[in-house]
Amino acid sequence: MDGTFAYDEFFNAARTAGIYVIVRPGPYINAEASAGGLPGWRMHAPEGLYWRVSNGSYYNEIELYVQTVGKMLAPHQITEGGPIIMLQLENELSSPVVGGAPFPPTGYMDYLKSKFAETGMVVPTFHNDVSHGGKWAHVAPPDVNAYDNYPLSCTSIPSWMNQNDWSLYLQYSNNTPHMIAEYMDGFYDAPDGPGYSDCPVMYDAGVTRLFYKDLHAMSVMSLNLYMIYGGTNWGHIGWGGVYTSYDYRAAIAEDRSITREKYSDIKLQSQFLKVSPAFLTSRLTTHATSIFTTSSDVVVTQTKDDKGNTTFWTSRHAVPRNTASVNFSLHIPTSLGNFTIPQLGGTLKLDGYDSRIHVSDYAIGTRTILYSTAEILSWQKLDSKYVVLVYGATVETHETAFISSGNDTCVTIAGSTNDCQTKSGTVVVNYNTSGVSVVAIGADVMLYILDRNTAYTTWAPEVSSSNDVTFVRGPYLVRSAVINGSTLSLRGDLNSSTEVEIIAPQAIDQVEWNGNSIQTSRTSHGSLSGTLSFTNPTISLPNLSQLTWRIPDDSKWTVANHTTSANRARELTTHVSLYTGDYGYHVGAHLFRGHFVSNGTESGISFQLSGGYEFGYSVWLNDTFLGASGGSASSNSAQFTLKFPHTLSKGLHYVLTVLSENMGYNENESGGITFPRGILNYNLERSNATIEWKITRNLGGENYADLIRGPLNEGGFYAERMGWHQPNPPSQSWATKSPLQGVATPGVEIFTTSFDLNLPTSYDIPLAVSLQGTTGLRAHLYINGYMFGRYEQSIGPQTLFPIPEGIINHQGSNTIAPVHWNVSPNGGRLATLSLSATGVYQSGYGAVASVPQPSYTARSDAF
Repeated sequence: MDGTFAYDEFFNAARTAGIYVIVRPGPYINAEASAGGLPGWRMHAPEGLYWRVSNGSYYNEIELYVQTVGKMLAPHQITEGGPIIMLQLENELSSPVVGGAPFPPTGYMDYLKSKFAETGMVVPTFHNDVSHGGKWAHVAPPDVNAYDNYPLSCTSIPSWMNQNDWSLYLQYSNNTPHMIAEYMDGFYDAPDGPGYSDCPVMYDAGVTRLFYKDLHAMSVMSLNLYMIYGGTNWGHIGWGGVYTSYDYRAAIAEDRSITREKYSDIKLQSQFLKVSPAFLTSRLTTHATSIFTTSSDVVVTQTKDDKGNTTFWTSRHAVPRNTASVNFSLHIPTSLGNFTIPQLGGTLKLDGYDSRIHVSDYAIGTRTILYSTAEILSWQKLDSKYVVLVYGATVETHETAFISSGNDTCVTIAGSTNDCQTKSGTVVVNYNTSGVSVVAIGADVMLYILDRNTAYTTWAPEVSSSNDVTFVRGPYLVRSAVINGSTLSLRGDLNSSTEVEIIAPQAIDQVEWNGNSIQTSRTSHGSLSGTLSFTNPTISLPNLSQLTWRIPDDSKWTVANHTTSANRARELTTHVSLYTGDYGYHVGAHLFRGHFVSNGTESGISFQLSGGYEFGYSVWLNDTFLGASGGSASSNSAQFTLKFPHTLSKGLHYVLTVLSENMGYNENESGGITFPRGILNYNLERSNATIEWKITRNLGGENYADLIRGPLNEGGFYAERMGWHQPNPPSQSWATKSPLQGVATPGVEIFTTSFDLNLPTSYDIPLAVSLQGTTGLRAHLYINGYMFGRYEQSIGPQTLFPIPEGIINHQGSNTIAPVHWNVSPNGGRLATLSLSATGVYQSGYGAVASVPQPSYTARSDAF
């Protein structure tokens, strides 16, 4: 697999970055993908509906794919030094696909596991069950039972949190790790939806804390967030229930920015779990209850280590929707007895939509934290001292107690504390979380106390070739850390100038940032401090509206002559099949031409079309426009009648032209994965004339023309079939016209132009194209031959289309080519069109190679 499909490079990059990978190769993945990831030819395969069942014919259809993908994945498993740790065999196969077929289809799952094993795949396997239904519990062959959970919506959260998933885990799979294969870190927005920028609940970091920490309380040992990064449905990858952006309101935005607060909170939770090995052997001991608190408005879950004394106490509101702040104290048992805390004064506070994980008997090397109401960010032994970082919301009262190792003292070195006492074999520190305070506990513990916003800017990068970490506070992002002698080399990103504090071994006296030495000084508590300066770059982007744009000045069509259909989702109601899939056409625009000889009586024509959510259509009689629709966000099909504007002449030949679009095949559970696309039915009113149909589509159909960009990139518009959306089309003799002028008549037109960029290489500058059109405009946006925008003016909501570096060349030439489809009788145009930067980060990101961007070459078989 090469170019865009070079997965070896992806897995190598994951290994370099230190990211573990769970692979979900299919053949069925769901994931809001067209047909759930199944190939288009599956729509006319002999087995028709009978896929995802225990069936030998189905196995024959998928065997080559499974063998090819498995052999590609096997060298990248963790057993081979790669990043792959698990293999997902299927997704959400939790109800029968075919009525009457045996369920669960254990033969099918066994086939997948054995075939992947034949290719060398040895990592554990699992299946993702819908909503913890136990459909594959105690059923071979998945090694681990896993499930998904999507409790939130864009505007509300549940009124209950009953922790029933723990009981179901004990019932279904308590002999394997508690695994959630998909837990919502957002949700996809549908066409005509509010847009990802207007989804308050998914944006709220408090809700992230509330729900994720409840999962930790239930000892979820493998938590896969869907999605941590959504990205883009480029080309025609998505089904009709989504649009181009797959931002998902995830922790990392589509343009890769990490400014959403929940990213920072997920980072804090991850860093805590990484340094808490006792969590891996913990079990939920006591469900959420108020017996551990002084307020009935607050409940606490007890999760205790089976192998030792460490206990995790997760507090939240008794009513999850409570937005009020509540004051309370904790009543908890420890190895030194029962305590009501804080001991030294004040009360704890729990904000609305929030949660905390407090700890007791928590080991840090040879030392033990008896309890901490402030949450632990991380800890590390540096030289001879244990460095412990804790945090809480701004100006909250918290308390941390250490079991004393002898004559420990307590000294506040920086910032302030409320009180610090040695009592009953412990050292107890009471404080408010505001800014940064540092307390020395005896000779070997340094306690750093942070407020949450300060903790958000604190990073714990692993030192290369070591499991040890350094702590870096201040930058927008820290990517890596390397120690060479007395020099610490950091790589990362800045979006503004910032003070930086570095907690590292005392031998470090030189610090580099992205290869440049920075001036630092030693603080009173032994860390290094300095300043990282951000310099605004000069960014020159073209004004797209002022560029010079150009526009170009059926014997090869497929005759629709199939009298039967392999697709059995519905019976044919036309004399020949007009299902595009029967002819191998599955992507983007489809055009039908119907030839008939008039009886002189025809008054109009009615159609029933299928294209998926959002699909549009336009219809002509000869060159007379009859009507069109910009699509609907709520319907997969359309039924309509169009009247002819005049009486037809008997004996004359007429041509009907129907332009429609396949917005992606249905997913399985959305109903009718094989439901066809195309003309389902038609009726020539007041006539019995026979219509002879022809169909055209993306060039080559299943034998698609662009092997580099793949089968889901381009559709069947004439300009796409000709390849004019690619760089360097033959436009020298074309007319000059701007897409902001548009076209005055209904139909399709391509506009193309090119421009150079020379953005500074030491910056990460995400770019996006913004466009808005007049009534009824639909548009496909091509950048260097890749379709990275599908715009529907009448549906929306997307008008901003992020373009990743590598698709757009930040240092080099670029071609942009919007294809307009005007469904309005008055034509249409772009009202606005611009290229902008969505962020500027002075970065250690490094050079980004462009994906293959083959230029236009004449297609001899294009028509």
